Amino acid sequence: MKKVLFIAPAYFGTGETVNAVIVAQQLRKSHIECIFIVSAYGENFVKNNNFDYFIFTDDKRKNIEFTKEIIKKENPDVVVVADYYLFYLSKELPKFLWIGFLEDLGVTTITFDSIGLGREFPSRNYILTPELFPPRTHNILYRVPSFVETIICPSPPFNNVENLKDVQCGRLYSDDFTTVHHDRNKMRKELGVKDNLKLIFHPIPKWSLSTFGVSSPVYYPVLTDIVMFHLSQVDCDTHIVCVNPSHHTLYKGGGRIQVQNYEFLPFDLFMKYLFSSDLVITDNLLSATIGKAILNRVPVLLLGNTYYIEDAFSLEHVGTMGEDVLSLVEAHVKRSQRFPVTPFWGAFKDDYAARDIQKTLIQEELFNSKGIQEKMKDILTDSCTQEALRRNQDEYVREIQSLPTMADLVLSFT
Repeated sequence: MKKVLFIAPAYFGTGETVNAVIVAQQLRKSHIECIFIVSAYGENFVKNNNFDYFIFTDDKRKNIEFTKEIIKKENPDVVVVADYYLFYLSKELPKFLWIGFLEDLGVTTITFDSIGLGREFPSRNYILTPELFPPRTHNILYRVPSFVETIICPSPPFNNVENLKDVQCGRLYSDDFTTVHHDRNKMRKELGVKDNLKLIFHPIPKWSLSTFGVSSPVYYPVLTDIVMFHLSQVDCDTHIVCVNPSHHTLYKGGGRIQVQNYEFLPFDLFMKYLFSSDLVITDNLLSATIGKAILNRVPVLLLGNTYYIEDAFSLEHVGTMGEDVLSLVEAHVKRSQRFPVTPFWGAFKDDYAARDIQKTLIQEELFNSKGIQEKMKDILTDSCTQEALRRNQDEYVREIQSLPTMADLVLSFT
């Protein structure tokens, strides 16, 4: 039996590990044995799907030897790195050292690239925080080395993907999503959501909480207060479900808005809420949840912030923000406090503007009160807006459906 080893080093994000598990599930149906090396954070995702796995420890250098031993013992036909850029962030393995030890083992190696960075990218363009990447002034050029035989992106990340060296695009799922049939009424009944309520689903990324918890612990309280305020201005009864992997409650119900807060949801239940939603809200530009929502024709509102809080208090932006939202922000932060720019909006916005997926969702600035309120009202209550967005999603899904699956691409290397 052929064997594939997935190395998934994510330690505070789920998207890349979940994508690897979805691919592994399809490979298993083709009688390919799949095993994982994951961080402790990723254990639940592989364990719940009955894959054999090993866990990285906190000792970085021991993990190199540990990985070597597993590869020699298991003798996989292919090693899949999911995803390579996570090694530059990983606590489990020292930066850059993975390149040498994987090459020395002589095993066929490929990598997933969910962000669409390509074979190389400069640190100054894609910096998240100084704690995660080397200082921006060093401008290190990150490279995927030549022994990594291909880079596989889940669905086309950019219009000009054919210009990216050694990149193959594949759809994540083997299912045909050109038509989608979910019994939303049945699922909502199972979830206890009443028919007359608009269901808003807001999953908050763990990596984002980890980052902003240090730089600005008020970011998400501000964001969720803004969402609550604008929803209260829309003439409908609303049920918010927030997945918030922290101990701090962000949403509090009131008036016509009901709230359910979860620290964690099992994948099946997470997807059930997603399928049943009238709107998904996220500030994560590269969220895997966005892709899943679009495939299932669920509207997405992507909130971004491209300036610092001191700019928001300037006269130029007070009019855009509105006095009500301004007072909400002032209740949380001082005028001198730096409010984090959502990292991927600043670093990826130019590349993201070229994405085919852009037309399939709704985007708005966090502090543009008029824009957010109008877009929430339209997508929740206006059938013409809903139908237009659905047509864009249909067109995008038809384009994706012509691609091979990521599992087929991995299979071609076994």
